[in-house]
Amino acid sequence: MKFLIFVIFAYLNIVNSQHIFEHPCKERPILQNFDIQKYVAHTWYELMRFDATFEKHCDCGQATYTLNSDNSVEVKNCCKRFGEGHCSLGKAALGEPDQVPLEGKFIVSFGQPATEPNYKVLSTDYENYSIVYNCKNLPENKSLEFFWLLSSKPQLDDSVKSTVDNLIKEYFETDKLYTVNQTEEFCAPRDY
Repeated sequence: MKFLIFVIFAYLNIVNSQHIFEHPCKERPILQNFDIQKYVAHTWYELMRFDATFEKHCDCGQATYTLNSDNSVEVKNCCKRFGEGHCSLGKAALGEPDQVPLEGKFIVSFGQPATEPNYKVLSTDYENYSIVYNCKNLPENKSLEFFWLLSSKPQLDDSVKSTVDNLIKEYFETDKLYTVNQTEEFCAPRDY
């Protein structure tokens, strides 16, 4: 009985930590003519997201991508959780590497196998921001959605704020967004 209660509690905790929407996945564009070399050129800082179990209590998030000679990508995602740095190492591959024009979608895996694109770049200027999402349809016309706003600096550059704000308002439910703490006072030292 204790085990059953634990399983139910764990399941409810996981479900409550994900963003399940009362509608199927919405059509959203995926960036065309994607340039993987420009995309992995620097560290990306996580500024906003739909909270997910694997990021629960994570702030100061950052992702470092390293391009391999076969166009696969080494992924290092780090954050501060309860005052301590935590990193996850993974791999990414272009979702459809032979597609012309190349789309900004990856199959990303952190240990568990993935077979279809689960990291889709809606928009990026490669220098300042990237808007990334994924959506999975669930039974009963529901969906599980992921969203990340990434920036090449811990704070979004003023020159792109209105562009980014308009894209987020157009494609995502803004009342569900979590703003990641990226302040220097909170995040220093970034010794992941």
